[in-house]
Amino acid sequence: MSNREIASLFWFLTLMVFAIYKNPRVIESLRSLCKILFSKKPLILFGFIAIYTAMLTLLLHFLGYWELSLLKGTILWIGSVGIVALFKVCDYKANSNFFKKLILSNIALIVVVQFICGEYTFPLWGEFLIVPFIAFLAMLGVVARNQKDNQVVSKAANFLLVVMGFLILINAVRGAYDDSENLIGMANLKSFTLPIIYSLAFMPLIYLFALYVTYENLATHLSIKFNSEITRKAMWAVLLKYRLSLKGLTEFKEKRWQDLYSCGSYNEIKDVINSVVFETEEGRK
Repeated sequence: MSNREIASLFWFLTLMVFAIYKNPRVIESLRSLCKILFSKKPLILFGFIAIYTAMLTLLLHFLGYWELSLLKGTILWIGSVGIVALFKVCDYKANSNFFKKLILSNIALIVVVQFICGEYTFPLWGEFLIVPFIAFLAMLGVVARNQKDNQVVSKAANFLLVVMGFLILINAVRGAYDDSENLIGMANLKSFTLPIIYSLAFMPLIYLFALYVTYENLATHLSIKFNSEITRKAMWAVLLKYRLSLKGLTEFKEKRWQDLYSCGSYNEIKDVINSVVFETEEGRK
């Protein structure tokens, strides 16, 4: 573990113990959170992520790329990028550059910075001071941002975060320069490219998950007004029309949902579905 990881783990455990000591109800809150995370749907989602990542990792291992030294990076990627990216599908809109932004956010300059800054840290005593200070500034900025009277505080916190970021980056660049021979080694090259490979390979799973969420959301809304038979027939009609077209399905949901919900029978629902012609279909004609 790096000095930063040791310091982060120490302060996290310290805060947890302190919170439990001051308020025993924190344990009940953690139990409620665990019940949510380990309920049926999240477990299915986590299972798909684990299976997909395991298959991808086995493929990389078969090709001679993945090795046991990359296990920590793989686990960190799943917890920080993989799971978060799947939960971001709720932000998908038909006319947005969602997947482009998602890819860029995973493989842009921040990947380089996170890699170098994670490898080349301050001495342990410095990390013990820096980690809580940065966490405090981040929380202060979030709280102050939502309060109109504290915008000055928010700006000050953000400014200090930028300053701290530059200091960390300068220290990392200095460490990388002093260790330039090892920096360009094959092990470091693999550590650097691994999150990029995982992020790109995860796009099909994210697309299918976004498609599933959109179909499920539509079915849930239909079931509020219509009985199970009409809902099932309507969803089959939608599925036959849009299949794997996430953009077309999302356009339908965003632009014609009110028309669909105002229908009184399955035939009216089918007429609404079949009458829809959006830009995605016009471009194919």
